[in-house]
Amino acid sequence: MSLGTLQTKRKRFHSALSPIRMLHPEILSLIFITYFELYTNGNRFVDSNTRPIEKCKTSCGLTRLALVCTHWYEVLLETPSLWRTITIDLGAHNKSLNRLTSAIMLHLARSKQAPLYLDFHFGSKVSRARSVDPQDLDSADGFLQIFAAEQSRWRHVRIDAGVFKCPDSEQQFHRIRSGIYHGPRVNSDSEDDYSPLRIVTGRLMQKLFNKPDIGGFTFPLLESLEVDGGCIMLRRLIPKLVFIQHCPVLQRLSLSGYPLTFLSGLQNWNQITRLELKRLDADDMLQAILLCSNVVSVEIFFECIPHYWVAVDKDPETQPSHVVSPSIRDLTIRLSLKGPKKSLTWEPFDKLLRLLTCPSLHSFELAMTRLIRDEPNLSFRLMKKLISSWPGDTLVNFITRACTTVTDNSTSPNAESHFLRVLKLKDLPLTPETLLSILKTTPSLLDLTVHEMKQHRSTLFGPLWNHHISNHTLVDSFFEAMIIDGERPIILPHLQRIELKLHISSHENDIEKLIRSRWEVAHDSACSESHRVDQLQCAVIELIGDSENQPVDWFAKSESESGSGLYGIRDAGMLIKVAWETPGEKKQGQEEGRVVIPQKDGPQV
Repeated sequence: MSLGTLQTKRKRFHSALSPIRMLHPEILSLIFITYFELYTNGNRFVDSNTRPIEKCKTSCGLTRLALVCTHWYEVLLETPSLWRTITIDLGAHNKSLNRLTSAIMLHLARSKQAPLYLDFHFGSKVSRARSVDPQDLDSADGFLQIFAAEQSRWRHVRIDAGVFKCPDSEQQFHRIRSGIYHGPRVNSDSEDDYSPLRIVTGRLMQKLFNKPDIGGFTFPLLESLEVDGGCIMLRRLIPKLVFIQHCPVLQRLSLSGYPLTFLSGLQNWNQITRLELKRLDADDMLQAILLCSNVVSVEIFFECIPHYWVAVDKDPETQPSHVVSPSIRDLTIRLSLKGPKKSLTWEPFDKLLRLLTCPSLHSFELAMTRLIRDEPNLSFRLMKKLISSWPGDTLVNFITRACTTVTDNSTSPNAESHFLRVLKLKDLPLTPETLLSILKTTPSLLDLTVHEMKQHRSTLFGPLWNHHISNHTLVDSFFEAMIIDGERPIILPHLQRIELKLHISSHENDIEKLIRSRWEVAHDSACSESHRVDQLQCAVIELIGDSENQPVDWFAKSESESGSGLYGIRDAGMLIKVAWETPGEKKQGQEEGRVVIPQKDGPQV
C-alpha cells in the first residue's frame, strides 16, 4: 500500500472522528460514563487460572476508549467516576495479588475523591471460602488495608463474607479443608462462636476500620451494602461483620444467605428504605423487615433447598410471631425452584405470607421461575402433589389483609393512595377460583398482570396438538368476569392496564371482547356514570406457542360489526401489543424464542 493511500485513509478516519472531537469534555465524559456502565464489565482485578499461574488478569473497561486518541485518553484521566468502580477477586488460588497493588493504587488515585463502588469476592467457586490458605490471606489482608484507607469514600459495597475468614494455622487449615473439624462451641458471649477458627474480622478489621477522625466504625457515604454469605452449607462458619456499625446515609441493604444476626453491629436499620433478602428462611426475612421500620421497597427471593442445609440455631424467643409493616409500598417475591426436585415445598413462602401484613401496599409482584407444569425432571405424581399444595388461600388472605387492614393514616386525605394499585402474578399454579377471589378483594386495582404457568406439551397424543395446550388459570370464568356486558357485577372498575400471558388455545375472541368492552365503556355514559368505570388504556397480550402455525393478523379481523378487530381500537388511541413466546426454541441467540408481531405503526407499549 502506497504512502498516499495511507495518508488518504488517515484523513478519512480523522474526518469521521471530528464530530465527536468537537464535543465539550464534560459532555464526552457523560458519554463515556454511560458506555462504561452499560457495555463493559467495569474495572476488574481477578484470579487467572491460565499458565503461568503467577500471572493475574485485569480487565479495565476503559482500555478501548483510551486507545482511540490522545484527547479521549486525557478526558478519561480527568473523569474520576470512570475509575471509582473496582471489583477484586481475593480467591485462594491467586498467588500473586501483590502484583496488582500498583494498578489498584493507580485506579484509586485517578478516582480522586469520587465515591467508591467496591466488590470483594472469592470468584465463582463458593468452595474457595472453605479452602483459604493462610499464606494467601496475607496478600488478601494487604488489599483490605488499602481499601480501608478509603473507608470514608465507600458508596456502594458488595462483600463476600468469606473474604474475612482465616484459619490461625496450617494445621487448622488442613483440618477445615478436609471437612473433619469445625471447632468446639465456646461461650456465646465471646467474639467468635468458634474460637479455633479465627476470622479476619476479629484479628484485623477492628483495627483497620476504627477511625476516630470520622467517628470510629463509620462509613459516612455508604448508601448501598450487599453481603453474600456464600454457600449455605457453611453458614456456621460465616463470620460476623461487626466493623460495619455507623452508616448515616445507608438506604439499601441486600442480604444473600447471610442472616442479619451476623450484622449485629449495624445501627442504622430504621433509615433503610430498600431491602433485598435472598436465600434466607422466613424467620430471618421477617426479622429483617421488623428491624427496617421505614422500609418502602422489599424484594424477596426464595430458593428451594434441602432442609438439612440449614444449620443455624434458632432462638424461639427472638423469632417474630406476626409482623405488620405499614411502611412497605412495593413488595416483590420471586420463587426460584432449582434445588433437588423431591424436596420442593411451599412452606417457607406460606409462612412468610401468614405472618406478614402490609396495610399500605401499593404494588405487589409474585413470580416463579424454573418450573413448568410438565417439568421433565419431576414425575406427574410429584408435580400434581406440588401444585395441589400451593398455598392459594394464604395468598388470598395476605392480599385481603393488605387491602382491608386499617392503619394510622387511613383517615388522612391521601388514604386512598395506599390501596393496592398494581398486581403482578407470573407463572403461578393459580386456580381460576383463587384468581377471581383475589380480584374481587382489590377493587382499586389500576394495573393487572397475569401470566399462565407454562406447559410445553399437550396432554393430547402427538406433537400436532402442542399448539392446543389448555390454560389452567386464564379460563372461561376469568374472561366472563372481566368482560363488561351490563349483566354481571363489574370487577376492577378502575383498571387502566392489563397484561395477559397465556397459551393460544381458543380465547382470541374472549381477549378481544374483554379489551373492547373496557375500551368502549367510556362511550357508554350510563354505565360509566352509574358504576364509575374507568377506560382501559393499555393491553399487552403475550401468547405461548408456535407463531408459525398462527396467522400474523390474528387480531386484525373480528366478528364484531366494525370488523376491524383490535386494529380499530388501536387506531382510536389505545396502546396494544401482541407478542409470541415459543417455548424451548432458541432464536437469534436468545434462550427463549420471542417474536413481536407488529400491528401497523403506532406507539410502543
